[in-house]
Amino acid sequence: MIGPSMKRNPLIVALALVAPLAAQNGDRQGEDQPPLPKDLVVPAAPMLTPAEQLAGFKLEGDLVIELVAAEPLVVDPVQIAFDELGRLWVCEMRGYMPDADGKGEDQPIGRIAVLEDTDGDGEMDRRVEFMDELVMPRAVMPTRGGALIIAPPVLLHARDTDGDGRADEIRVLDTSLGGTENPEHAINGLVLGLDNWFRCVKSSARYRWKGNELVRGVTAGGGQWGVAFDDWGRAFYNTNPDPLRGDPWPSHYAVRNPNHGAARGINRGYVGDKSVWPGRINPGVNRGYRKGTLRDDYTLRVNTGSCSPYIIRSGGLGESLRGSAIVCEPTGNLLSRFELACPDGINPKASRPAPGLEFLTSTDERFRPVALCGGPDGALYVADLARGLIQHRIYLTSFLRKQIEERGLEEPHALGRIWRIRRADLKRSKALNMEDWTWTALIAALEDDNGWLRTTAQRVIVEDYDGDTFVRDRLEVLALDQKKSAETRAHALWTLEGCDELRPGFLLRALGDNDPRVQAQVVRVAEELLSTGHEELSAAVVALGSETKSPALHLQVLHSLGSARTVAGDQALLRLAIGGEPSQQTREALISGLYRRELEFLRGICGADGLVGKTDNHDRLIRSLVRCVVREGNLERINTMLELVLDLRRGHSWMADAISGGILASRPKGAESKPGPVRVARALSACADLERVVQESDPANVRAVSAAFVWPGRAGFEEWQLRPLTHDEGQRFARGAELYGQICAACHQASGLGDPGQAPPLRGQRVPLGKPERLAALLLHGLSGPVLVAGKVWDGDMPAMAFSDGDVAAVATYLRRAWGHGADPVETEFVTRVRAAIAERKGPWSIEELDRFELK
Repeated sequence: MIGPSMKRNPLIVALALVAPLAAQNGDRQGEDQPPLPKDLVVPAAPMLTPAEQLAGFKLEGDLVIELVAAEPLVVDPVQIAFDELGRLWVCEMRGYMPDADGKGEDQPIGRIAVLEDTDGDGEMDRRVEFMDELVMPRAVMPTRGGALIIAPPVLLHARDTDGDGRADEIRVLDTSLGGTENPEHAINGLVLGLDNWFRCVKSSARYRWKGNELVRGVTAGGGQWGVAFDDWGRAFYNTNPDPLRGDPWPSHYAVRNPNHGAARGINRGYVGDKSVWPGRINPGVNRGYRKGTLRDDYTLRVNTGSCSPYIIRSGGLGESLRGSAIVCEPTGNLLSRFELACPDGINPKASRPAPGLEFLTSTDERFRPVALCGGPDGALYVADLARGLIQHRIYLTSFLRKQIEERGLEEPHALGRIWRIRRADLKRSKALNMEDWTWTALIAALEDDNGWLRTTAQRVIVEDYDGDTFVRDRLEVLALDQKKSAETRAHALWTLEGCDELRPGFLLRALGDNDPRVQAQVVRVAEELLSTGHEELSAAVVALGSETKSPALHLQVLHSLGSARTVAGDQALLRLAIGGEPSQQTREALISGLYRRELEFLRGICGADGLVGKTDNHDRLIRSLVRCVVREGNLERINTMLELVLDLRRGHSWMADAISGGILASRPKGAESKPGPVRVARALSACADLERVVQESDPANVRAVSAAFVWPGRAGFEEWQLRPLTHDEGQRFARGAELYGQICAACHQASGLGDPGQAPPLRGQRVPLGKPERLAALLLHGLSGPVLVAGKVWDGDMPAMAFSDGDVAAVATYLRRAWGHGADPVETEFVTRVRAAIAERKGPWSIEELDRFELK
């Protein structure tokens, strides 16, 4: 957030400019931004040489940090990755914030460089520009003789076919990435996982090769910048204020049932105390003026710029650090380390090894670690953006801009460093050329204790496999060898999966592995065969799920049987649900795999061979299944479910009550977030039967269920029919949709369902659908947590919008009419009145203040 060339003596900073600055994009209307004290001594921040920079590093334990590359060999690195030849690929975002106004960000000056150490001294000495003339490239990942590259709004695969080191064969694989408006909130990542998929963050996209084609899949999204995997394929990511989050299980399972929405349990936060402990004062953070951002000594108190986590998967930093998470915090000029434990086998927990100490700190304000990767030698590699200004213009505040201008901190830029961290006795690896390795050598690499080497060997085998049965047979032997490490067996399994060489007999033997973590991987790779209805394999998987004492293995069986989508698989899921009391995680796993089969499962749960007695968890399961049926909107299926309510009243009233409760919870929300009836196209015959029950005994829940549905000709239908938008309102809605997509969707998502690690849901919530003056007031001044939304406390902040009254009205109109909402649109003149009424307000609202606000 700051930077440039100055004398190296401490500077007494006076922050009174001759003329006031114009408001910045990150300013919040009415919020005071008190300057730093005039007598605060801020150390100068000149551009140091690598040798000078080294003197200011402090590392945990007896680890060593050393230079790998510096400008001009590397410039503005934002992602790094090694290939199978030992070359380091660098994504250079040279257009990022050349000045405080971001002028020139749209210029094609980004590059992909490939660095080599040709003399084996540990420092890169050769640079080849693989690609240039890119606009703000965001990711690079070596694969298939070239690399995948994210260059918004497209995903490319580029290769060098003539041996000159430059890309000459470029394929555009995906044109829908977006990401041109806001570089802090756009797709990135492309990191290869155990399951042969390249994972992205700040997007729900993932990719894998199928033959010569790259196919796109989905995840639940999450994260902001950077993604990493542990040895078991669990994804870890973060957001700027939250240093470590992740998915306890593969998140594509969580989004496979549109009727259910995203299943809960993924995108979990793993860190409670988000304190950081820099090695210097940090006045140049964007909201350093806000209480709680800086300590009294002006060091950064909590994370504000977390990014690019990495899980140590080798002994290159010492065996005691294996499995730890390292997280970049460029605003604090440091790296943090968290020890990870997984006591229940599913949900990781992170803790500091020593409170008050960081893995790496620097006294250099320009040390900006933004990306990490492992390498062939087992060391940790750090990409350093090496600049003063890192805050993007969209969020830049006047507080920070003053420091940039007074201290001359924009220049120099177009610099960069790459560092290596290792244990002191780690030997430098020999030159690597896996292209020349035999199949035997590549398969042997799956046994290495360096996770980078295992992953790279797996990728190379999968990409080069030509059907040689020798390879298949050796991989099967390796996967079944209980003397090999569990991690090696897992890699052998997924290598076979990537080669499309999974045979039923082999999988049946592999299910007998002595480690439940490996068994879970076997179940997952068997999903394609399970979907064919293979009886022996299905029976073995079901038996494993019934008998195991491992919660993680049981959960994987539920996920995989749901993916099979077979009658036998669903019957097995039903038996597992009835035979145990499903926790939240198992309920979510069950329902996520039952897309368009929820009614059949519900009837099985409530049938003669179903549940015997009521439990709270089974009650919740029934209600969730009911909501799926209502959301699907199939009238015949809804009618069948209503008939089930009538049948169950005669013997299983608690089940009837659970179904009734699920129906009522599924009603859409209108103005003031009050539930309204479900609008259907024609009469539901079961409602007539429900009405007769009401006339006979008037049970309140039956009356409410009957009234929950309206159709043409039934009382209440016209009342709940949405008023069509006028021409002007329609244009306002369209403008609001555009602004929401550009600004709000990055955190709240296009679906309005929010991001569990970053922003709460908006769909169906009381502030967007409540009194319009409160929504307008929130958009004008922002909201400061804590606030309870959808049963979860959110402690972050929503910034004010530096919009015109017309644009505020447009966003408000969109929020009140998108996603099936039925609240009235908002007029520009109304926003003008609200702005005038709160003109004296300074700072964001608390939810308590907002709830009291009414326009006179």
